[in-house]
Amino acid sequence: MNYRLALASVCALLCCALPNPASAQGAGVVKPLDILTSPGKWHFINGAEFPPGSKGEVSQTTEAGAPVGVLSYDFTEGGAYAGAEKAITMEAGSSELRFRLKADVPLKTALRLVDSSGQTHQYRISYDKAGEWQLVRVNLTKKASEVYGGAKDGVIVYPVKRLCVIVQGRGVDDPGQLKFMDFRLLP
Repeated sequence: MNYRLALASVCALLCCALPNPASAQGAGVVKPLDILTSPGKWHFINGAEFPPGSKGEVSQTTEAGAPVGVLSYDFTEGGAYAGAEKAITMEAGSSELRFRLKADVPLKTALRLVDSSGQTHQYRISYDKAGEWQLVRVNLTKKASEVYGGAKDGVIVYPVKRLCVIVQGRGVDDPGQLKFMDFRLLP
């Protein structure tokens, strides 16, 4: 048998057996959500609906060369929560959002996503690793802890338009900072 013909036959069989790279691309791949490096400004949310609202600001720094958001909060004069909010575009197709939080003290925090219908999906998060980075996993296929506005049905209407990292003020006596980084979407 001709070796070239045999080699061509083997190559043809392998090509049929291997998955199409275009269809395999992205399958099971973690995608960064580059909200810390993308254009647009972070805004401080003081929770004005709970007078007098909190005090604070949002800034950005780096740790080990990676971008880190910093939410500075102060509830000494009142307020129920403080938040760092940014306009984003998060398309459908992900089942989980992961990111990291770090603070000097344990905190009650939350992640707020506002979808295309104007519905707010707020996921409660307990930060309990004082002084260390803690991985947070938000299941986007399950209904959030709190839902309000928009469609009011608990189903995310993509694309998501805004993301907000929140510190709850209850039980927080001293001003502090909550750092956040490394947002990633899982299929």
